[in-house]
Amino acid sequence: LDKLQIKDILKSFEKFRKENIREGADKFFTLLNEIFRHGVIKEYIKSNPMANLNRKELLINKASKNHATLLETKEIKALVDNIIDYKGYISVKIAAMFSLLTAQRSFSIRSAKWEDIDLENGIWYIPQEDMKMKRAHTIPLNSQCVYMLKKYKEMSINKGYLFYSLRSKSEIISDNTIRSMFRRMGYSNDDFTPHGFRAMFSTLAHENRNKHQMSSDIIELCLAHVEKNKIKSAYNHALNLKEKAILMQWWGDYLDEIADLNQQVRNIFL
Repeated sequence: LDKLQIKDILKSFEKFRKENIREGADKFFTLLNEIFRHGVIKEYIKSNPMANLNRKELLINKASKNHATLLETKEIKALVDNIIDYKGYISVKIAAMFSLLTAQRSFSIRSAKWEDIDLENGIWYIPQEDMKMKRAHTIPLNSQCVYMLKKYKEMSINKGYLFYSLRSKSEIISDNTIRSMFRRMGYSNDDFTPHGFRAMFSTLAHENRNKHQMSSDIIELCLAHVEKNKIKSAYNHALNLKEKAILMQWWGDYLDEIADLNQQVRNIFL
Protein backbone atom coordinates (compact mmCIF):
# COMPACT_ATOMS: atom_id res chain seq x y z
CA LEU A 1 0.00 0.00 0.00
CA ASP A 2 2.77 2.45 0.87
CA LYS A 3 4.13 2.23 -2.68
CA LEU A 4 0.91 3.50 -4.27
CA GLN A 5 0.99 7.15 -5.31
CA ILE A 6 -1.90 9.52 -6.02
CA LYS A 7 -1.13 9.35 -9.76
CA ASP A 8 -1.70 5.57 -9.61
CA ILE A 9 -5.06 6.09 -7.94
CA LEU A 10 -6.10 8.71 -10.50
CA LYS A 11 -5.14 6.37 -13.34
CA SER A 12 -7.32 3.61 -11.87
CA PHE A 13 -10.39 5.84 -12.35
CA GLU A 14 -9.79 6.49 -16.06
CA LYS A 15 -11.88 3.56 -17.30
CA PHE A 16 -14.83 4.61 -15.14
CA ARG A 17 -14.68 8.18 -16.46
CA LYS A 18 -14.28 7.20 -20.10
CA GLU A 19 -17.32 4.92 -19.97
CA ASN A 20 -19.34 7.26 -17.73
CA ILE A 21 -19.77 4.52 -15.09
CA ARG A 22 -20.40 6.98 -12.29
CA GLU A 23 -22.02 4.57 -9.83
CA GLY A 24 -19.22 2.02 -10.20
CA ALA A 25 -16.59 4.72 -9.75
CA ASP A 26 -18.34 5.95 -6.62
CA LYS A 27 -18.31 2.46 -5.09
CA PHE A 28 -14.65 2.02 -6.11
CA PHE A 29 -13.78 5.31 -4.40
CA THR A 30 -15.49 4.14 -1.20
CA LEU A 31 -13.71 0.77 -1.34
CA LEU A 32 -10.26 2.34 -1.81
CA ASN A 33 -10.92 4.81 0.99
CA GLU A 34 -11.83 1.96 3.36
CA ILE A 35 -8.75 -0.04 2.39
CA PHE A 36 -6.38 2.88 2.98
CA ARG A 37 -8.18 3.86 6.18
CA HIS A 38 -7.75 0.31 7.46
CA GLY A 39 -4.09 0.48 6.46
CA VAL A 40 -3.60 3.59 8.59
CA ILE A 41 -5.33 1.97 11.58
CA LYS A 42 -3.13 -1.13 11.28
CA GLU A 43 -0.07 1.11 10.75
CA TYR A 44 0.71 -0.40 7.35
CA ILE A 45 0.81 3.14 5.97
CA LYS A 46 1.22 6.57 7.56
CA SER A 47 -1.61 8.40 5.79
CA ASN A 48 -4.69 7.86 3.63
CA PRO A 49 -4.05 9.29 0.12
CA MET A 50 -7.79 9.26 -0.59
CA ALA A 51 -8.23 12.04 1.95
CA ASN A 52 -6.53 14.42 -0.49
CA LEU A 53 -8.87 13.61 -3.39
CA ASN A 54 -12.19 15.27 -4.19
CA ARG A 55 -14.74 12.51 -4.77
CA LYS A 56 -17.04 14.63 -6.96
CA GLU A 57 -14.25 15.94 -9.22
CA LEU A 58 -12.72 12.49 -9.53
CA LEU A 59 -15.96 10.99 -10.83
CA ILE A 60 -16.59 13.65 -13.49
CA ASN A 61 -15.89 12.60 -17.06
CA LYS A 62 -13.39 15.26 -18.14
CA ALA A 63 -14.31 14.80 -21.79
CA SER A 64 -17.82 15.92 -20.89
CA LYS A 65 -17.02 18.68 -18.42
CA ASN A 66 -18.15 21.38 -20.85
CA HIS A 67 -21.58 19.80 -21.14
CA ALA A 68 -23.09 20.85 -17.82
CA THR A 69 -25.82 18.45 -16.84
CA LEU A 70 -27.83 17.11 -13.91
CA LEU A 71 -27.64 13.47 -12.83
CA GLU A 72 -29.12 13.15 -9.36
CA THR A 73 -32.76 12.09 -9.11
CA LYS A 74 -33.84 15.13 -7.11
CA GLU A 75 -32.04 17.44 -9.57
CA ILE A 76 -33.76 15.91 -12.60
CA LYS A 77 -37.14 16.06 -10.89
CA ALA A 78 -36.56 19.72 -10.02
CA LEU A 79 -35.55 20.44 -13.63
CA VAL A 80 -38.73 18.85 -14.98
CA ASP A 81 -40.81 20.75 -12.43
CA ASN A 82 -39.14 24.00 -13.47
CA ILE A 83 -39.75 23.36 -17.16
CA ILE A 84 -43.42 22.56 -16.60
CA ASP A 85 -43.87 25.62 -14.37
CA TYR A 86 -42.06 27.92 -16.82
CA LYS A 87 -44.24 30.95 -17.58
CA GLY A 88 -42.88 31.64 -21.05
CA TYR A 89 -44.03 30.40 -24.45
CA ILE A 90 -45.36 26.85 -24.51
CA SER A 91 -43.32 26.11 -27.66
CA VAL A 92 -40.10 26.78 -25.73
CA LYS A 93 -41.28 24.57 -22.87
CA ILE A 94 -42.12 21.72 -25.25
CA ALA A 95 -38.82 22.13 -27.10
CA ALA A 96 -37.04 21.56 -23.79
CA MET A 97 -39.17 18.50 -23.03
CA PHE A 98 -38.60 17.19 -26.57
CA SER A 99 -34.86 17.52 -25.94
CA LEU A 100 -35.17 15.66 -22.65
CA LEU A 101 -37.24 12.81 -24.11
CA THR A 102 -35.20 12.28 -27.30
CA ALA A 103 -31.64 13.31 -26.27
CA GLN A 104 -30.94 14.70 -29.74
CA ARG A 105 -28.70 17.65 -30.64
CA SER A 106 -29.98 21.18 -30.24
CA PHE A 107 -30.03 21.98 -33.96
CA SER A 108 -31.93 18.79 -34.79
CA ILE A 109 -34.47 19.62 -32.08
CA ARG A 110 -34.91 23.22 -33.20
CA SER A 111 -35.15 22.37 -36.91
CA ALA A 112 -37.56 19.44 -36.44
CA LYS A 113 -40.44 19.40 -38.95
CA TRP A 114 -43.83 17.76 -38.64
CA GLU A 115 -43.35 16.03 -41.99
CA ASP A 116 -40.37 14.13 -40.57
CA ILE A 117 -42.26 12.77 -37.56
CA ASP A 118 -44.43 9.65 -37.77
CA LEU A 119 -46.62 9.91 -34.70
CA GLU A 120 -48.58 6.76 -35.53
CA ASN A 121 -45.47 4.59 -35.45
CA GLY A 122 -43.49 6.74 -33.03
CA ILE A 123 -40.49 7.47 -35.24
CA TRP A 124 -38.59 10.67 -36.01
CA TYR A 125 -36.72 10.65 -39.30
CA ILE A 126 -34.06 13.36 -39.09
CA PRO A 127 -32.81 14.36 -42.56
CA GLN A 128 -29.09 14.69 -43.16
CA GLU A 129 -29.23 18.47 -43.46
CA ASP A 130 -30.42 18.63 -39.85
CA MET A 131 -27.62 16.41 -38.54
CA LYS A 132 -24.17 17.46 -37.35
CA MET A 133 -22.42 14.75 -39.40
CA LYS A 134 -24.74 15.30 -42.39
CA ARG A 135 -26.02 11.73 -42.26
CA ALA A 136 -29.72 10.93 -41.85
CA HIS A 137 -30.70 9.60 -38.44
CA THR A 138 -33.75 7.69 -37.20
CA ILE A 139 -34.78 7.87 -33.56
CA PRO A 140 -37.80 6.07 -32.04
CA LEU A 141 -40.09 8.19 -29.89
CA ASN A 142 -41.21 6.90 -26.50
CA SER A 143 -44.90 6.95 -25.60
CA GLN A 144 -44.43 10.03 -23.41
CA CYS A 145 -43.01 11.99 -26.33
CA VAL A 146 -45.69 10.79 -28.78
CA TYR A 147 -48.45 11.87 -26.41
CA MET A 148 -46.87 15.30 -25.94
CA LEU A 149 -46.38 15.88 -29.67
CA LYS A 150 -49.93 14.79 -30.55
CA LYS A 151 -51.36 17.27 -28.06
CA TYR A 152 -48.97 19.98 -29.21
CA LYS A 153 -49.81 19.42 -32.88
CA GLU A 154 -53.51 19.92 -32.15
CA MET A 155 -52.81 23.44 -30.92
CA SER A 156 -49.91 24.36 -33.22
CA ILE A 157 -50.71 26.90 -35.91
CA ASN A 158 -47.50 26.14 -37.76
CA LYS A 159 -47.53 22.90 -39.74
CA GLY A 160 -43.92 23.28 -40.88
CA TYR A 161 -41.45 23.52 -38.02
CA LEU A 162 -42.36 22.23 -34.59
CA PHE A 163 -40.61 25.14 -32.93
CA TYR A 164 -40.74 28.27 -35.02
CA SER A 165 -39.05 31.56 -34.18
CA LEU A 166 -41.03 33.89 -31.97
CA ARG A 167 -40.17 36.65 -34.45
CA SER A 168 -40.86 34.84 -37.70
CA LYS A 169 -42.88 31.68 -38.32
CA SER A 170 -40.68 30.93 -41.34
CA GLU A 171 -37.58 30.49 -39.16
CA ILE A 172 -36.63 28.06 -36.43
CA ILE A 173 -36.34 28.88 -32.76
CA SER A 174 -32.85 30.01 -31.72
CA ASP A 175 -30.55 28.11 -29.40
CA ASN A 176 -30.31 31.20 -27.23
CA THR A 177 -34.09 31.14 -26.65
CA ILE A 178 -33.82 27.76 -24.92
CA ARG A 179 -30.67 28.78 -23.05
CA SER A 180 -32.42 31.91 -21.83
CA MET A 181 -35.22 29.79 -20.41
CA PHE A 182 -32.72 27.92 -18.24
CA ARG A 183 -31.11 31.19 -17.15
CA ARG A 184 -34.52 32.50 -16.07
CA MET A 185 -35.04 29.30 -14.11
CA GLY A 186 -31.85 30.02 -12.20
CA TYR A 187 -29.48 27.60 -13.95
CA SER A 188 -26.10 29.04 -14.91
CA ASN A 189 -24.01 27.70 -17.80
CA ASP A 190 -22.06 25.72 -15.20
CA ASP A 191 -25.29 24.15 -13.92
CA PHE A 192 -27.10 23.15 -17.11
CA THR A 193 -27.13 23.79 -20.86
CA PRO A 194 -29.30 22.42 -23.70
CA HIS A 195 -26.58 19.86 -24.46
CA GLY A 196 -26.99 18.66 -20.90
CA PHE A 197 -29.98 16.54 -21.93
CA ARG A 198 -27.68 14.40 -24.09
CA ALA A 199 -25.04 14.10 -21.38
CA MET A 200 -27.78 13.16 -18.91
CA PHE A 201 -29.17 10.44 -21.18
CA SER A 202 -25.71 9.08 -22.05
CA THR A 203 -24.52 8.84 -18.45
CA LEU A 204 -27.70 7.36 -16.99
CA ALA A 205 -28.29 4.96 -19.89
CA HIS A 206 -24.76 3.59 -19.49
CA GLU A 207 -25.18 3.31 -15.73
CA ASN A 208 -28.47 1.41 -16.07
CA ARG A 209 -27.52 -1.09 -18.77
CA ASN A 210 -28.39 -3.94 -16.40
CA LYS A 211 -31.97 -2.64 -16.38
CA HIS A 212 -32.66 -1.89 -20.04
CA GLN A 213 -30.32 -4.63 -21.34
CA MET A 214 -29.17 -2.60 -24.35
CA SER A 215 -25.50 -2.37 -25.32
CA SER A 216 -23.30 0.71 -25.27
CA ASP A 217 -23.37 0.60 -29.08
CA ILE A 218 -27.14 1.07 -29.09
CA ILE A 219 -26.84 3.97 -26.66
CA GLU A 220 -24.29 5.61 -28.94
CA LEU A 221 -26.45 4.91 -32.00
CA CYS A 222 -29.35 6.73 -30.35
CA LEU A 223 -27.02 9.67 -29.80
CA ALA A 224 -25.74 9.42 -33.40
CA HIS A 225 -22.19 9.17 -32.05
CA VAL A 226 -21.02 5.98 -33.71
CA GLU A 227 -19.97 5.36 -37.29
CA LYS A 228 -22.18 2.58 -38.64
CA ASN A 229 -19.27 0.54 -40.00
CA LYS A 230 -17.90 0.25 -36.47
CA ILE A 231 -20.92 -1.71 -35.30
CA LYS A 232 -21.62 -5.10 -36.83
CA SER A 233 -25.31 -5.04 -36.02
CA ALA A 234 -25.68 -1.60 -37.54
CA TYR A 235 -26.20 -3.19 -40.93
CA ASN A 236 -29.40 -4.72 -39.61
CA HIS A 237 -31.47 -1.54 -39.56
CA ALA A 238 -34.67 -3.26 -38.43
CA LEU A 239 -32.96 -4.86 -35.43
CA ASN A 240 -31.27 -1.61 -34.47
CA LEU A 241 -34.53 0.30 -34.68
CA LYS A 242 -36.19 -2.23 -32.38
CA GLU A 243 -33.36 -2.04 -29.86
CA LYS A 244 -33.28 1.74 -30.00
CA ALA A 245 -37.04 1.78 -29.40
CA ILE A 246 -36.59 -0.39 -26.29
CA LEU A 247 -33.91 1.95 -24.97
CA MET A 248 -35.85 5.14 -25.65
CA GLN A 249 -38.99 3.73 -24.03
CA TRP A 250 -36.90 2.75 -21.01
CA TRP A 251 -35.71 6.37 -20.88
CA GLY A 252 -39.25 7.72 -20.91
CA ASP A 253 -40.33 5.25 -18.22
CA TYR A 254 -37.23 6.02 -16.15
CA LEU A 255 -38.05 9.73 -16.23
CA ASP A 256 -41.63 8.94 -15.29
CA GLU A 257 -40.42 6.89 -12.34
CA ILE A 258 -38.14 9.59 -10.93
CA ALA A 259 -40.01 12.73 -12.00
CA ASP A 260 -43.66 11.70 -12.54
CA LEU A 261 -43.16 12.55 -16.20
CA ASN A 262 -46.42 11.14 -17.54
CA GLN A 263 -48.43 13.48 -15.35
CA GLN A 264 -46.02 16.36 -15.90
CA VAL A 265 -46.45 16.10 -19.67
CA ARG A 266 -50.21 16.25 -19.22
CA ASN A 267 -49.79 19.30 -17.00
CA ILE A 268 -48.31 21.20 -19.95
CA PHE A 269 -51.70 21.30 -21.64
CA LEU A 270 -53.90 22.03 -18.64
